[in-house]
Amino acid sequence: MRYKDSRDALEVFIKLNMQLIDLKKFQLANAEAIRKILKKYEKRTALTLPVAEQDRILPLLSSIGLVAMPSDPNASRPPSLSRVLVVLMTESLLPITPFIDDYLCLICTSIAFKPIRPDCRHLFCVRCLAKMQKRGQAECPLCRAQTVLTADRTNVDYAVWNFMMDWFPKEAKKKLKANEAEAASEELEAMGFDTQSECVVM
Repeated sequence: MRYKDSRDALEVFIKLNMQLIDLKKFQLANAEAIRKILKKYEKRTALTLPVAEQDRILPLLSSIGLVAMPSDPNASRPPSLSRVLVVLMTESLLPITPFIDDYLCLICTSIAFKPIRPDCRHLFCVRCLAKMQKRGQAECPLCRAQTVLTADRTNVDYAVWNFMMDWFPKEAKKKLKANEAEAASEELEAMGFDTQSECVVM
């Protein structure tokens, strides 16, 4: 490729794809490990689902195709506890596991640290909201409500802020450093310094 930017973009694209492949491999390895552990557990115990729980659990398992209902001619024996365990983990734990994609700023698409919600309740990082206010932009970029200029420190979502620090500490600290560096650069530019040129000491 002739241009450095194109080569850099290609390298980033390749790295992202390699990371996705590694994640997929990890996902498959993790699923296989769980399957083997539960299979070994089932062989050792041979425990089945208690009769008292069958009326509650069997419809759930049947709805996702894991077992046949007792009335079904293809039904054989009650499901094993290991299979029920996998289903309950999938149904109960995965929906409440936090994902960083649910806490991204709508403007910069990185983690919304420090999170602030205008009256329209959409989530932004404080730097992006400050930039919109500096430009005099009154409308929320998502819903077009006139809520941006009226937002202040009372709109900071401290509950989400603490949640981010607990669940995504690395991403939050990285975003905090980036915000501080950007703010310092803007201050220097306001003072008339060129922050894009290299610093040369004579």
